[in-house]
Amino acid sequence: MEKDFFYSLVYCFCRKNKLSNTTKIYFFAGLILFLSQSRKIGENLSHLHPFSYVKQLIFFYIYQALLISSETHRNSSIIPMNSRRKFIQTLGAASAISLVPIPFSYSTPMPTQKIIHQVYFWLHKESDIEEFLRDAVPMLGRCKDVTQFYQGVPAPTEKREVVDHSFHVSCSLFFDSLAGQDAYQKDPLHLEFIAKYSLFWKSVKVYDILL
Repeated sequence: MEKDFFYSLVYCFCRKNKLSNTTKIYFFAGLILFLSQSRKIGENLSHLHPFSYVKQLIFFYIYQALLISSETHRNSSIIPMNSRRKFIQTLGAASAISLVPIPFSYSTPMPTQKIIHQVYFWLHKESDIEEFLRDAVPMLGRCKDVTQFYQGVPAPTEKREVVDHSFHVSCSLFFDSLAGQDAYQKDPLHLEFIAKYSLFWKSVKVYDILL
């Protein structure tokens, strides 16, 4: 995240604690724009070019806030700015400050990525398929971190070289994050399922898909 932009906005506001309503509007417009862009693209904001559209727009709002404040309070002791030249110098200084990285722990959590956990079972006996679907596999869908669950058998689609119809039972489990999938591996129901029904299958294949 662009910590330097956040600091420059706060700097401008704190140095001018008696701002007109119009100035405050411009200031907070810049601040809202910054925060919305930070949430939208997260840490990637720090990789934007210094003269990118987003940065120019943010500085436009800062410029407007300083300009209005300068014209309104030119002779005030609150803002020691007696000329247009001094105003431009101050604006340049504020811009320079915004380009200097300042250590700060402020950060936006990265969005979690969803996971699809697909499991394919090859059983020892086809006669166990009904019991396995009825009693065994549903246990996995009741695990705490599973958000969606589907189970089934091979579809009677056309036999082609690239299609594998050899498995007996399949299930798809959805998780909201990698952490959720990791927790599922240690879930008591999952462990009970393995302990109780592992003798039913001769082979298992798992495919994890990151969305």
